[in-house]
Amino acid sequence: MGLVIEPLSPRHDRRTFACGKADLDHWFHQRADRDAHKGTRVFVAVDDTLGVVGVYSLNFITLALENLPQTQAHLLPRPGSVPAALIGSLARDLRVHGRGIGARLLVDAIHRVLGAAKTLPLIAVIAEVNDAHTAAFYHSFGFRLFPCSPERAFLLTAPVMTALNGQKP
Repeated sequence: MGLVIEPLSPRHDRRTFACGKADLDHWFHQRADRDAHKGTRVFVAVDDTLGVVGVYSLNFITLALENLPQTQAHLLPRPGSVPAALIGSLARDLRVHGRGIGARLLVDAIHRVLGAAKTLPLIAVIAEVNDAHTAAFYHSFGFRLFPCSPERAFLLTAPVMTALNGQKP
């Protein structure tokens, strides 16, 4: 399977994509291009024979530090609100279930956010969590649920950047 992850463009045929979640399928088929024109970054995983087999979106948001657990919030540089990145609408096609496409999409999104965090003060990566399966998926990558908003999970960028650079925290 030759797979490339790239920005969504008009050349991508989205008609055959189906992840099994009606709201995500509808968003991808009907609204993803409009969201992309309004500032959301939408990325697709494209297989050389199957076409589009995955999708996710990225946005900047503001994170209120009081929403973080105290053990995490005290590590951050300032009180109040801080910039973060939101991974939304991450989904893989049912045709590639079990092939690790979801993980590849998430890793790609995290790398893009960390790249931006080298020049912008992005404190965390936040992910939308719709169910227990999604929560377990993100948890396996180190994300933690927000205590007051269990529909979202977070991963602080600084420890990930430190780990990727091979430094001890």
